[in-house]
Amino acid sequence: MLKWTIVLILIAVGAKAQVSADLSLSTGCNYVSFGQYAKFAGQFFYQYKGWNFSAGAGAIFSHEREKKLDALRLSVSKDYTIKEFLFTTDIFYQRSPFSARLNDQTAGILFNHKRNRWYFDLGANTRVYSLTNKYKSGTGYSENALWEPVNVMYRLTWHKPVGAKLEINTSITNFDQFLIEQETNPFLIADFQYGVTEKSKIYFDAVYQQSGLFNIKVNYFGYYLRAGYKIDIGNTPDNRIKIKAIEF
Repeated sequence: MLKWTIVLILIAVGAKAQVSADLSLSTGCNYVSFGQYAKFAGQFFYQYKGWNFSAGAGAIFSHEREKKLDALRLSVSKDYTIKEFLFTTDIFYQRSPFSARLNDQTAGILFNHKRNRWYFDLGANTRVYSLTNKYKSGTGYSENALWEPVNVMYRLTWHKPVGAKLEINTSITNFDQFLIEQETNPFLIADFQYGVTEKSKIYFDAVYQQSGLFNIKVNYFGYYLRAGYKIDIGNTPDNRIKIKAIEF
């Protein structure tokens, strides 16, 4: 039996829309992975009249991981200008089957602003941890869910182009791809991107994870390395409606 089905409906009426994709492969290790793990992730973007719709999913491969599906994520964003400054508002929903017993559902909003050398992201999310239906049936718990009302999300990025094709980004943040940490668990990201063609680029990320902040001692938690490929697939014809079902 299918656990859930997500149906994406992409609509373009009277104008062409832009489609792009981001595919990546990561490997890493931390205190809860009990060894090296690998993760494949894919995200697709659909841009139409200033709106950007995206859908992504990740699969994780580890002997200690009960669920291979890492996360599912849907988002919609809009660009707008205030006094000649460009801002982006992004609303997202993410579902992560954390284990055979526990699910994690998160919804939030992010605001982004880019300057010449600095990128700023600030937002908040609300998260619910809930027991799976199979596990709930065998327990006598009166409460089956834990709600975190508000968590702050942030990212500060320094951006540096090197020549016409290479760019370097270094960030301190508490979220990345399908990972959303607490405010006091930041990690550092070094991102290198190289333009292969006008419509595609490859990138490599090195990420250092801490176990906490404002402790007496900040301990090392883990790391991961990620290589990816971004491509501008092109325009969709006018007046086309695409319907795609993703089943799990």
